[in-house]
Amino acid sequence: MLLLRVVNQLETAPRETETEHSQERLEGKLDLLLHWLGTLLFAEASVLAPSFLRLDARGVEWRVAECSQVTVGQGIVSLALHPALAAPLKLAAVAGPVQSGWWRAEFEPMAEELAEQWTQWLFRQHRRAIQNERREQGPPSPGGAKPAR
Repeated sequence: MLLLRVVNQLETAPRETETEHSQERLEGKLDLLLHWLGTLLFAEASVLAPSFLRLDARGVEWRVAECSQVTVGQGIVSLALHPALAAPLKLAAVAGPVQSGWWRAEFEPMAEELAEQWTQWLFRQHRRAIQNERREQGPPSPGGAKPAR
């Protein structure tokens, strides 16, 4: 829950205040200390290459070709949510059988606050994906017609 809270705070727009300069200095020092602590605590954890995931409030899906270490049954899903955080988010889940080339793991029921933080993070990722897609498509042409590709 703490990891999701921190990620959500990291990704919100900065707010300007009177003590912004001193606050930035303090946050920089804390970031550095947390980075060192994370490096010490999680340096031995194996990190897989980034892969395409489909996430929703109840679970996660990934292509079979992306990971051969999955077995059907209960386990832990580890997700690296933000490059500034060395620690992965770990959620209890149950992996089901492969369907159409995809593994699916359903999360175990979450506490209300954790579920709220997870949903907030997911919504932010979804919103960013839509913005990126719109940027790639370019501005709409006059008359609402889409350009041919």
